[in-house]
Amino acid sequence: MCRHCAHLRFSSQHTEADCPYAQAFYCAHCSDYGHQTSTCPTPPTIYVQPQFVEQLIPTHLLSKYNVSTVTSLRPVTTAAAPTKAFLELPDDDTMIRKYLANQGYKTFSSKAKELRKELEAHCEKVGLVWKKIDMF
Repeated sequence: MCRHCAHLRFSSQHTEADCPYAQAFYCAHCSDYGHQTSTCPTPPTIYVQPQFVEQLIPTHLLSKYNVSTVTSLRPVTTAAAPTKAFLELPDDDTMIRKYLANQGYKTFSSKAKELRKELEAHCEKVGLVWKKIDMF
């Protein structure tokens, strides 16, 4: 009797290789029946981060073309351009005045041109871009 069926009550006499219980085991590593993943005879594949460009080329091509150089891989860094933050505010004196008052500014100017300069200075200070929108 095999070691897998020794605990079963009504098991038949069979060898370890012919055990129906063991044949039902499935290995997730080699995708085969007959053994468990923990007892797989195929060694697991270990991923290694390539250090050289030549490690990305199949070995039969390296030998075919007599490639013997070693070119290091430099990490690719993609610095994304900083996205601009927009302040969407209508080009309206009362709305600009209310926004600046909400931000803690005291607007003394009654001229529209100076009011807009104050808003642009505020936007530059906090890193915003004023985007004029239509109210209607």
